Amino acid sequence: MSVNIKKWIWEEQRKHHRCNCGCKQYIIIKRFHYYDGIPQKIVGHSLIKNWIQQEQGKHFCQCGCGEEIKLLPTYYSRGIPKTIKGHKCNKVEKWCTQEQGKHFCACGCGGEIQILPHHHSQGIPKFIKHHFSKEIIEKRCIKTIGQKRSKETRKKMSESHKGQKLSEEHKRKISESQIGRIGTMLGKKHSEETKLKMSESNKHLSGKNHPQWKGGISFEPYCQKFNNQLKEKIRNRDNNICQLCGKTKEKNKINLTVHHIHYDKENCYPDLITLCKSCNSKVNKHRDYWEEYFMRQLAYRGLVKIYSLNEIGL
Repeated sequence: MSVNIKKWIWEEQRKHHRCNCGCKQYIIIKRFHYYDGIPQKIVGHSLIKNWIQQEQGKHFCQCGCGEEIKLLPTYYSRGIPKTIKGHKCNKVEKWCTQEQGKHFCACGCGGEIQILPHHHSQGIPKFIKHHFSKEIIEKRCIKTIGQKRSKETRKKMSESHKGQKLSEEHKRKISESQIGRIGTMLGKKHSEETKLKMSESNKHLSGKNHPQWKGGISFEPYCQKFNNQLKEKIRNRDNNICQLCGKTKEKNKINLTVHHIHYDKENCYPDLITLCKSCNSKVNKHRDYWEEYFMRQLAYRGLVKIYSLNEIGL
């Protein structure tokens, strides 16, 4: 018999019986409805109908139109709104204009609080969003001292920041905040114990395990022609300017580097080009692209005789 009742409840629930008081809410079918019958109204909704009859005609829109607010069953618990949906209240707008410019952030920044319509009912905040007083910040800092976030919390934090791009204004503020800041390791040296820990932690990224491993070509010696005289000759040929970003020797503060275009230490002059330190590390990726890019540049300047302009597509 119990199996039949379950089937009956499931079948009746699919029929979507609604309350007849006007709220149009669905009646949840219970076990005892099988014996007593399905009610036409939800328990207590007869009171709502009487309340609507008593309050109807007493409430009008405060936007200035003077229209009567039609009461709904949901207003019994949520409260009667002051204006009809979609009507702008002139009183609230006037209040916003009157209060604008009178309230400032209490954190000490002196920023003006922008008055919004919901402040009329909820109250004007003391602080601008994400601004706090020094006392609140100190209390929060004291609470977090010595605490370590769990792996789940750190994972959630990292996932929440993925794909976020800082605006130019935000980047400018970060750079300005770092001006004149002294590094924490200035004048200090790592202890031998710390150096050992650092080396052990990076062991899995050394040698063949490193993602940029090229078979140990960095240990190969340069050709005999690649000396200081040749380097200075290439720098003078390129006017001591980085041929990628345009940085000069004075801005770089040190001598510009001389880059092997074909990434071959035995292949020297004339397939060399002047680059700054940052650009030299940049061109280690996508080598085929940069090799063609710099060879086009030398061919256009007439410095390379091996390749003609037609052969490289110019």
